[in-house]
Amino acid sequence: MTADSEAPAPATTSDTPQAPGSLDAKEGRAQGTLVSGTFWISLSEGATALLGVLTSVVAARLVPPSQFGMMAVVTLAIAVLETFTTSGFDEALVQRRGNIDEFLDSVWSWNVLRGLLFVLVLAAAGPILARVYDEPALAWVTLAAAPYAILQGLRNVGTVAYQRDLHFRRIFAMNVAQAGLTLLIYLPAVIWLRDVRALIVGYLATALAGVLVSYAAHPFRPRFRPSLSKLRELVRFGKWVTGMSVVGFVVTRGDDLFISKYLGLTALAYYQLAYSLSNLPATHVTHVLARASFPAYSRLQHDPAAMRSTFVDVSRATVLLSAPLAVLLWCIAPELVTHVLGPRWQPVAPLIRILVLAGFLRSFAALAGYYFYAAGRPDLNFRMNLPRLFVTVILIWPLSAAYGMKGACWTIVLAIASGLPIWFSGMRRLAQITVGEVLRHHMLALLASGLLAAILLPTRPLFAGLGGPIGALAWLVLGLLAWVGALLLLGRLTPWSVATEFQRLRAAARKKATDAAL
Repeated sequence: MTADSEAPAPATTSDTPQAPGSLDAKEGRAQGTLVSGTFWISLSEGATALLGVLTSVVAARLVPPSQFGMMAVVTLAIAVLETFTTSGFDEALVQRRGNIDEFLDSVWSWNVLRGLLFVLVLAAAGPILARVYDEPALAWVTLAAAPYAILQGLRNVGTVAYQRDLHFRRIFAMNVAQAGLTLLIYLPAVIWLRDVRALIVGYLATALAGVLVSYAAHPFRPRFRPSLSKLRELVRFGKWVTGMSVVGFVVTRGDDLFISKYLGLTALAYYQLAYSLSNLPATHVTHVLARASFPAYSRLQHDPAAMRSTFVDVSRATVLLSAPLAVLLWCIAPELVTHVLGPRWQPVAPLIRILVLAGFLRSFAALAGYYFYAAGRPDLNFRMNLPRLFVTVILIWPLSAAYGMKGACWTIVLAIASGLPIWFSGMRRLAQITVGEVLRHHMLALLASGLLAAILLPTRPLFAGLGGPIGALAWLVLGLLAWVGALLLLGRLTPWSVATEFQRLRAAARKKATDAAL
């Protein structure tokens, strides 16, 4: 892709004199841009999720689950290395007030050195993994996938400015370009190779596309100039991100590690596919919007009222999108597996239905994480996830022993739910948002989701006579049309209107932008 012709606005240093009203203008722009930017982020994630699902479906049709399991072990090994060396420097750059240009070369140099170290460690770890899992092929698979680490380190760190300065259209363009390039490389490899080699190609293609797009999208050209003094300035904030990364690994990937050894590589493939599909709303809506909100919150950190207002608008918009998506996935899980993934993935259907609940809870919890970061309280995000760690460690073995993969899935649901008390406590302390307010703000999303379930679940048997994918498609299309009609009727007969809510959010964004201009 070609670089955007408009250069990113330079960040002002904290000691630069401000014109009267200029700080308020920045606040208004931050709030307005964030709320209106949810469109671009949603569009971006919708496009990339669609491309990702397409490649996953084609790969699931052609590549045996055991091959997916082998690749999952390698990605898990890389995740371990990434977790215990996470610096939090990117988050520190976004949160930092003032000019960040002087830090970029040092952060990029750190990333490159880290990537080179990963390659060496992975080369040595391959034979060990082969022995641990009694799978000789893991030695060469690990070595073949190792370049992923250095490619990740080479990405242009200058693109962090787009997140920091709320350039959502550029983030959209970058995400879609990266997904498109990956698809162009991955799909032919899957169709031609049909084994773990294709999965390796896709994995490396994702990292390579990220490197190419990052340099095409941003004019900054990093140089290898590591500076310990610059990195030390970022470590104070980043240490909590590092701690959160370690806890996060246990609560998000510890289950993978346990399943890979206790239930086997094929079970790991089933579990990971179920997790990725069931968490689409969390991964491709809420988490991305929450991360995009981080720079806006950071700009407003001196104004708690403005931060609170922005959080409420963003959370209402994101839950209104993610909750119905979660219900939709729960309803269509059996048809999705039978008619799209294929018969050899049948064990995935009940896992999707359990993990959809985990995905919705995860998407809700994610709303507060970056708010805590921006408010200068990354420790609250760490503490919110600490109970998840204990619940995962304590319950995953007994529940997996008793109920197999379903037990592992229920462990994740309970673990995520265990962190919600800290969510409410932290938001009440920092934003004065109570449990009652949360329910009130998200009542429309709950009503819309309940309507969708009430329409889809009872009507499925009516289309059983059609059989096959045609019956499933007719049920889904007509059900969604009926749901849209029910939402319109709800909006006319009651104060609960989805259309009015989105219009309100757009009007709020325009007002904040107009106030900023004045």
